[in-house]
This record gives sequence, structure tokens and C-alpha cells, in this order.
Amino acid sequence: MISVRICWKRQPSHRQYFGLLLFCVIFFVFGFLTRAGTLNCSVTSICNSPSVIVFRMSSTTNAHAELPNQGNYSNVVCCGGVSGLGNSCSGIFATVLKLSGSTNTHVEQNTQLNYPTSTCLSVPLGGAALVGYQANDCAGFDTTLGSVSGLSNAHVGNGNAYPTKICGTASAASVVSVTLTSDGVVSYGTLSAGASTSTISSQLNDTQIAKNDGDSAEDLNIRGQNSANWTLGATSGNNQYVHKFCTANCVNPPANFLALTTSYQVFINNLAVNGTQVFDLQITTPNPSNIFTQQSVDVMIQAVLH
Repeated sequence: MISVRICWKRQPSHRQYFGLLLFCVIFFVFGFLTRAGTLNCSVTSICNSPSVIVFRMSSTTNAHAELPNQGNYSNVVCCGGVSGLGNSCSGIFATVLKLSGSTNTHVEQNTQLNYPTSTCLSVPLGGAALVGYQANDCAGFDTTLGSVSGLSNAHVGNGNAYPTKICGTASAASVVSVTLTSDGVVSYGTLSAGASTSTISSQLNDTQIAKNDGDSAEDLNIRGQNSANWTLGATSGNNQYVHKFCTANCVNPPANFLALTTSYQVFINNLAVNGTQVFDLQITTPNPSNIFTQQSVDVMIQAVLH
């Protein structure tokens, strides 16, 4: 989230109010982790990167298994859909099956203690992985990896081979973050009551730029704020000011400028990683106002996972 601080002070004249508006942009950039990606698996003969082979089978039913780094069996359980997914049995991982050896082996479920060798699903730090076994389907999990004939000393097959399904869920942790790459400081100058100005090139020439500096596509939202004494509104009024934003075709304000409110509204959807959004701001001072002390408000840009 970016917090944009706007400070101004209004002074009275003989017949109308004037204001010195100092637009102080202070950025509080927040990055956070959120669950991303949906695990999907299938039994196939080809598994292309970045998907990973979890284990290999001698057939699609009544099969023996082998580790993913063996090359004897052409039927592979291939999984993907989650950033950084792996088949390591270290770090953050879930055991899919236990094997009696590295190839040509019987299998057992991960709750059993008879076999020394494991096949696994792994995810990066901050992610999560889970494997379980259910009768008939994998409801509540992301995907079906295959099926198994029993608890231990068992054969393995694709999802249709046996009633007991091998079920999996995995997710990576995405960093969601937005920052401002422009100067971040705008001085609106001195304005009379009810007057407007903006950051477009023909006025203040201080267009701002927001950037997705997370690792996933993001949706950005924006909102304004009341000050201590002035209310943010759709029109200029008694101690009520207007603040607007524009993301495209901003050359003739107020055309294409949208009024900020104190609730979040859409700023831009599906901003790609390292993508930027140019935007302009326009302010209209209150008319009239009996408050002459300095006022401060924030404009906040919030990033959420797309």
C-alpha cells in the first residue's frame, strides 16, 4: 500500500479565502505474502518444465513405482501450477508415497513406516504442501496424483486404477507490493476558494507512476481521506474539498478524472510484474471554508493479488 500525504494551509483575504496547498507525498510501501497458484497433476509420458515429475510407474494400473530421477518407466506423475514447485523431500514438502527401493518397487501410504524411500512435493519458503488419501475422489484437495491399492506393499496406478486416491494441495507464497517510481512530491501552490489544478503536463507537470514490484500480477485500488476539518466529497462545498485521479487521457481535466472517496475503488486491474501505471491527480479547494489551519490527508494505493 502507498500512502500519499497531502498537506495544505488556507489563509483568508478581504473577500475570499486563499490557500497555500503543499502536497507532501510520503510513501509507506508494504509487501506481504499471500497464497498463490493451484496444484494440478496428471499421469502422462511427457512432463515439461516448470512442471515436475513426482514419481514414475511401470503402467497406469497394477504398477510398480520408481523415483523421479530413474528412467525405466515412461508413465510419470507430472505436477505443476505452483511457482517454485519441486519434488524434493527437504524444506517445505509433503510425502506422496513411500517406496521399498529406488525402482521396480511396491509402495505404501505416507503414514506407514515400512519403506525407507520417499517421493515428495516441495514448495518454496512461505508456501504449503499437503498430501492425503481418500476413497473415490479428492474433494477438498487441489488435484488427484494417482491411486493406490492399499496401505502398504501396494501397487499404484492413475486416478482411475483404484478406489483410494492420492490427493494433493500445494501453494506458493507470492510477494504483493506496490511502490512509486516518480518523485512523489507535488506542490499545488496557492489556490483561491473553489479553484482547481492538477499534475498534468500543461499545469503542474508532475505526473506520478505506480509500479508493481511484487512477483505476481496485481490489482491496485485507491482511496482518499477526510482531513481533520475538511470533508472529501464529489463537489466543492462548505469545508468540503474534491480530489480526483486519472489513469488515461488525462489532458483535459476534469474529463476522465474520477473522484476519490474514503473507500477503495479500482485503480488498475491485472498489472503485470514490473508493470507501471501512470496517473494524474486533481484537487479542488473548499468553497467556502472557515478553517485556516494546515490540513493533512492521505491518498492510499493498495495492491492485492490478481
